[in-house]
Amino acid sequence: MAPELTDADEERFAALRERLDGVERSEPPEPDAMTDFEPLDPMLAEPFDGDLSALDADEWLAERKFDGTRILLEKFDGDVRLYTRRHVERADAVPRVTDAARETLPDGLVLDGEVAFVDPDGGSVFVPIHGGEETIEQYDLTPVYYVFDVLVVDTEWVVRQPLSDRRARLEDLLPDRDPIVPIAQHTGDLQAFYDDQVERDEEGVIVKRRDSPYHPNTRSSHWRKVKAFEERDAIAVGYTPGEGARSSTFGALVLTDGEAYVGRVGSGFTEAELSALLEEFRETDDRPVPPSEVGMPYTPIEPLVVTVKYQEVTDNRDLRAPVFLGAKPGAPTDDVGPIEP
Repeated sequence: MAPELTDADEERFAALRERLDGVERSEPPEPDAMTDFEPLDPMLAEPFDGDLSALDADEWLAERKFDGTRILLEKFDGDVRLYTRRHVERADAVPRVTDAARETLPDGLVLDGEVAFVDPDGGSVFVPIHGGEETIEQYDLTPVYYVFDVLVVDTEWVVRQPLSDRRARLEDLLPDRDPIVPIAQHTGDLQAFYDDQVERDEEGVIVKRRDSPYHPNTRSSHWRKVKAFEERDAIAVGYTPGEGARSSTFGALVLTDGEAYVGRVGSGFTEAELSALLEEFRETDDRPVPPSEVGMPYTPIEPLVVTVKYQEVTDNRDLRAPVFLGAKPGAPTDDVGPIEP
């Protein structure tokens, strides 16, 4: 069934066309012409915990799920915007991608993809691009925009076309070289592909129907995400002492789900985040978790909501292999629900 574009989508796109009508490529739009910009909301995948081998490989394909940042890219008359699914602009954070889009991509285009960072062994490394260029430079890795869909071509919506047709148009549009490339698609044994990704410590895969239209602002069963890692919020209630390179900051955060201790997270932090968090912490005398349960002494702090990813929840309600993704200062701790095995 073809997706229904909302009135807001239709009005927004009409406004894009109107404000750029008559503007020459060498003549950027006036700054005030861009103040009414309203980002699109992307299509989202539903979780899938079924048997991948039961899916018909003639009807479904799979894509690697990078540990990156979902980004929509728009280009109209030379003006390039990159923004997240939460509508936060990120063009300045990854100028290499932004400049390449400005130089190589055609106008009247809207793409959907993931900005990811890949190490020399081909594994994706999560880099918090919200920290800006200074944070990104600490990783000494190059950002790549892996594009998996196209919504608008030559100022015309193509969302109602099947994925297979949109993919063909995408490959015709992109130069297929860093830093903007079409994501590789796997069309064989879906379960074997997933197992290979898990073995490589990747996040998992996304499986998509080949005949799927693109449903803006919709979580659709036409796309299914199969994650090796789960992601959720937890509550940091303290921090452990740092050693070695972290002797001036901290070692790990002590986590609870609001009811019980769920483990410590000590990986995923940049140097800048370690320092920023240390300044964010507000020490307190309240110690909700006994040091004996943590396994070491720690400094208690006022509760701080953080986001982590992890492989699974153990029978003891501990998060296995948690990785820090970000902090949410000011977020209510009441929104963090209990963690169950």
